[in-house]
Amino acid sequence: MPLTEESRAIYEEVVSAFPTKADVWCKYAELELGGGNMSGLKAIFQRCLMQVPSLELWALYIKFIRRSNKSKGPEGAVEVRNALNFTLEVTGQDINSGPFWQDCITHLQGAKPGTPEFAALFPQASRAVLLLWRGDLAAMAGQEDQARLAAVRKVYQAAVCVPHSHLDGLWRDYQRFENEGPNKQFAKKHLSLALWPLPLGKGGLLQDTQAALWRDYLTYERSNPQGLDAATLQQRVSLAFDQALICFLHFPEVWLDYADWHASCGRADAAAATLSKAQVALPQCLQLRLLAADLHERTGNPQQAVAIFEGLAQNLEQQQAVTRGTLPAAEAGPLLPMTPEQGELVWSQYMLLLRRVENEYHSRKASMFLRARKWQQGLAAGEYSCWRLYADAAMLEWRRGRDAGAARNIFEKGLEDPRLFREPQFVLAYLDMLTGLGDLDNARALLARVLADEVNARSVMLWQRYLAFEGMAGDLAAVLEVERQAVAALRGEEVEQLRAALPLLLVPGAH
Repeated sequence: MPLTEESRAIYEEVVSAFPTKADVWCKYAELELGGGNMSGLKAIFQRCLMQVPSLELWALYIKFIRRSNKSKGPEGAVEVRNALNFTLEVTGQDINSGPFWQDCITHLQGAKPGTPEFAALFPQASRAVLLLWRGDLAAMAGQEDQARLAAVRKVYQAAVCVPHSHLDGLWRDYQRFENEGPNKQFAKKHLSLALWPLPLGKGGLLQDTQAALWRDYLTYERSNPQGLDAATLQQRVSLAFDQALICFLHFPEVWLDYADWHASCGRADAAAATLSKAQVALPQCLQLRLLAADLHERTGNPQQAVAIFEGLAQNLEQQQAVTRGTLPAAEAGPLLPMTPEQGELVWSQYMLLLRRVENEYHSRKASMFLRARKWQQGLAAGEYSCWRLYADAAMLEWRRGRDAGAARNIFEKGLEDPRLFREPQFVLAYLDMLTGLGDLDNARALLARVLADEVNARSVMLWQRYLAFEGMAGDLAAVLEVERQAVAALRGEEVEQLRAALPLLLVPGAH
């Protein structure tokens, strides 16, 4: 679309109706940029940049700053540096902020020593001018190198403390930067002794060793070897944890131990505050959110626990919508990425929580499985089937609600999904419920129905349970018939595996 008053009016109408729609703002900005309208582009950024936290918008902002300062010499170099610093202040903690950190480092490294641009970027090197006036060229070069090294090192050290997707590459670049510097001994000592608050597993052997030592120290302080009074002990142990978190900010277990220590001492508010800080430091850690919900429930605040699980459930629904293209990522905002296995856990635990507080949340409990099932049905065909979601919901109805009919319906709904129909553990969970109810006829029918499928017929696990079932509920003829069918369906080592287990399978209770 060309840049015209008509096209601009169209975009204005759209952004007025959808002021947080980042992709529209991006296209609007690209239109102005393509048309060379720098003043119009600047106005767009003033309107949307701080209100719409989109990294695509910030990338366009940097592009705009570079273009508008391209021919401004030293002043332009400083403007670009300031824009990059500003961008990192706002977006530097984002998981996708790696390119911005790299861009900032590249900009600082790109200035040539002795140029006005270099002097503007590194005013610390101004002493080099005096050295040059005195004729000390070698000293001047050394002073400039030190100024640049200090500035680049500062950016590297900030960049490698953020858990973004470019962390590994930036850490390798930082190691190379220090090792190729003028002082090899300094680099060796600095890289080997410095403890950065890196994510778990990113700090090498030294990080693991230091973490173990800190755990021992925290255990020692909590044991109160000096017999301190409660107030002094709380202050001392809190200080120890806070000091540990300087280096192990991204270790979930340190935060969990800190919160658990507060909770064990009856300080529920302090434990909740610790977990809130932990979620800021580790926004991608599901375990911290689940523990926070558990803490709220245990301390008599189920509303907060439900709110946490509802947030996680909405996160799963939005994540799936973004993946399927039905919801723009900018509208969804920052999401906690969760695997199907983690999603299964969230839904199951949410249903259990609502059952425990069902008087207050009865209407929500009734619809929860339907929401969970809709999410499970939206998973890609090749992803984990989330069979426990159905099994847990069914067993909840049976054991807590004493509603065997509802439990059967949930299992049957699951069998309508080919992924669950061909999941032996799901079938066996259904079988366990039927045998627990004493409904042996339907249990036998379930096994026969499932094993009639060509894929299921190759499952040694299902045939073993079928033989065990007939050994308990049938007669010898039934056992022999199942054994014949199994041998006909299985191949090679599968048959040997089945026969090796036959003596155990036919002993009641052995399975």
